Amino acid sequence: MSLKLYGTFGTCSLAVHIALREAGLPFDFVMVDLQTRKTSDDRDLTALNEKGYVPVLELEDGQTLTEVPAVLQYIADLAPEKGLAPPTGTMARYRLQEWLSFINSELHKAFGPLFNPMSSEEAKAQSCAKVMERLTWVDRQLGQHTFLLGGEFTVADAYLFVAAGWTKFVGIDISELKRLGVYCGQVAGRPAVQEALRAEGLIT
Repeated sequence: MSLKLYGTFGTCSLAVHIALREAGLPFDFVMVDLQTRKTSDDRDLTALNEKGYVPVLELEDGQTLTEVPAVLQYIADLAPEKGLAPPTGTMARYRLQEWLSFINSELHKAFGPLFNPMSSEEAKAQSCAKVMERLTWVDRQLGQHTFLLGGEFTVADAYLFVAAGWTKFVGIDISELKRLGVYCGQVAGRPAVQEALRAEGLIT
């Protein structure tokens, strides 16, 4: 039995999809319909994750792991030679966790009202402002760095790339964030990222 990624095209599970390809790990992608909560292999999403959302990574022993920051670090640790996360216990590893926590709680969650058809226009406007504020901060942090932790791509970059990419679907213009634009272009050009985007139908 290989790893199974239960996900939905274009959602945060894309970050996990990218990480798996970057790690060179064999896996099966199983599509989840978030409306019906049914998977393409005829399972119930809530049976895999009682919280009812993706991603869910089913391990070779049948256990499941959820929550993007945890899943990304697990994948990185399965292929330490790929350098997708600094070694456990180092300050660099805590910097990675710092970035993953920020992207998850301050950026990812800020998009919630923008994808919710029940959100008021006021709530959407507030969310747009918060997303822009957070991404402006990220743009400043990039400075002369190629990636979030410096010169090497890590799983945090996979997550930020996906979250920043949502801006084009909700009408947030980030063209003035020049460093972020260059950064996203560099990440997008990576072969594993191209493979994941193509597999999810996001590019041709």
